[in-house]
Amino acid sequence: MADAPRKPAPGGAPGKQGGAPAIKLTKQQTQNIFVAAIVTIALLYVYVKILMMPAMDEYKAKSAILEVKSKELQDARTMVAKYPEFLKRASEISSRTEFINRRLPQDSNVSETIREITKRATESNINIIRFEPGKETVKGEYKEMEIRVSFLATFRDLGDFLTRLGYIERLTTSSNLVIRGLSEADARSAGRIGSENLSIDMSIKIYSFI
Repeated sequence: MADAPRKPAPGGAPGKQGGAPAIKLTKQQTQNIFVAAIVTIALLYVYVKILMMPAMDEYKAKSAILEVKSKELQDARTMVAKYPEFLKRASEISSRTEFINRRLPQDSNVSETIREITKRATESNINIIRFEPGKETVKGEYKEMEIRVSFLATFRDLGDFLTRLGYIERLTTSSNLVIRGLSEADARSAGRIGSENLSIDMSIKIYSFI
């Protein structure tokens, strides 16, 4: 018995198995799509060139400014945190500067210092016999004034006097110390008034800034 002929599947074309029908554009439609693509590309170019790129440049510039400001803010915070330490250091520097100014003043008037020297000698039981101020000598950034003095003393009183010289506020030093022992004859001729057994010649140097 012969088979019945098969019917084609619904929606299918004779001789083909399924598949979407091919879309064929007209020449006008193709031109329209091409023009639309060109216009889209042009709009994208204008958007990027005119809108996006200036906005990006502005963003970069503002980002750079923000970074600088952030660093300045951090530096300011660091300075604020260290402010008490800065105050302490400033106070120490000020104290040291005042001390140096007292020890090496710019005032070349040494009359007050000479009075201090005489006072220290009296406190050490020393009577200065000869007091001969010298001239000032420039030593770079400071000046030096030398005073030659002579007096009678004991070893104890001499040591006390040299120590007291170091406590004078203005920088004052002793140098060229010459010590001679006194014989009885020398003591009488020198007019010894106590137990002094030494004859002292020395220089006292007084310093000041230029």
